Amino acid sequence: MSSSNNNDVEYFDIISNNIVKIWFSMLAEKEPLALINLISDNNDKLIEIFGEPNQKDKNSNCNIWNVRNQGIKFIIKHDIKEKTTNYFVMYQNSTKSNKNNEVFQLDDKIGSALVMFLKELTYEFSQ
Repeated sequence: MSSSNNNDVEYFDIISNNIVKIWFSMLAEKEPLALINLISDNNDKLIEIFGEPNQKDKNSNCNIWNVRNQGIKFIIKHDIKEKTTNYFVMYQNSTKSNKNNEVFQLDDKIGSALVMFLKELTYEFSQ
C-alpha cells in the first residue's frame, strides 16, 4: 500500500507490517463486519472518537486525524469520496527508505502495538 507524507515526515501504511496483515486476515475470517468498520465509511465515528479532523484536505476530499497512542504517532486518513479509511504510522523517527520499510514489515513489537490500537478502535466503533 501507499505511504502518506505529512510535513516531510514519512508514515508507513500499517497494513504493510506482517503482524497487522495476519491480524487483518484473521479479523476478516472471524469478524468481517469489524474489519469493514475499520476500513470503510466511518467518518462520523472517527469524529465522535477523536473530535474534528486536524486537517481537511479539500483537494483530495479527505479528513485527516493526527493521533498519538502508546507513544506512537498515527495518521488516520478518511477519504470522503471513496468512503475508505487508511491508517499510517511514523516509524523510528526517520524518513522512509527501502531498508526501513523492510524492518517495519518484520518488526513484531511495533506490529503488536499497532494491533492493540486497531483493537481499541474496533471496540470504539462497535459502541
